[in-house]
Amino acid sequence: MNGILIYLCSGEFLSRKDAIELIAYARKKSILVSVVTNGLLLNDEWIDKLKEVDLNRLMVSIDNTDSTIHDSNRGIERLFNRAMEGLKIATQKGIKTQIWTFTSKSNHHHLKALSELSKKVAKQPVFVVFPLLSGHLFNAFEENFTSEEREAIRNKYNNLKEIMLEFPYEHSVCRGGDNEHINVMPNGEATFCHPVPYFYENVLQEPFEKILPRIKKDYRRFFKKQFTGQCPVNFKEYRENNNGRYIYD
Repeated sequence: MNGILIYLCSGEFLSRKDAIELIAYARKKSILVSVVTNGLLLNDEWIDKLKEVDLNRLMVSIDNTDSTIHDSNRGIERLFNRAMEGLKIATQKGIKTQIWTFTSKSNHHHLKALSELSKKVAKQPVFVVFPLLSGHLFNAFEENFTSEEREAIRNKYNNLKEIMLEFPYEHSVCRGGDNEHINVMPNGEATFCHPVPYFYENVLQEPFEKILPRIKKDYRRFFKKQFTGQCPVNFKEYRENNNGRYIYD
């Protein structure tokens, strides 16, 4: 299908027994590979394995520069320190590294500090997503920003080379839905994007080429029009009228 990049993300991909095998297979097909991890497993041995299979980018999720808050969010003691150390080692060994974070009403004040921290441990600017009302935040609309609040954040950070906003402008459209990428869950369910909990059939039961037009139809319905500037799952109209089925029913 002429894909050029695979993101292996969500959950903890490196806990898969076939993680290295999957990366190596994709790289042998000349496909770029990025891995998103919480950093728990990033010791010398793991990083050497990632280097050996020619991983293109290692992205580590950091929720907050306060290690206590970060570890509490993730439910793992000393995870922040282990993630930071893993980033340093990977950078030193020549792997392109990046911090991936989110900003919401309760934690947007940490972005500048995180960008300063990133300079010391990573090679790329911090990638920042606006609130994804998914998972345990699915109905946490109080954490979402208004369009005016998003603009205030853009005005503050768009000119900083150390910060890369997923939606740098209010007219920016979602890159999912096959605009730039598409998502397939480990169980085969094809979704609009990895944080969007609606699936459009299963690639183990139906050819992906037949599923893709349904996803693209929803992209054209919603995101070529007025639903821009943030994740589609944040829009009630998408939740109520998309052609997918809610994963967790």
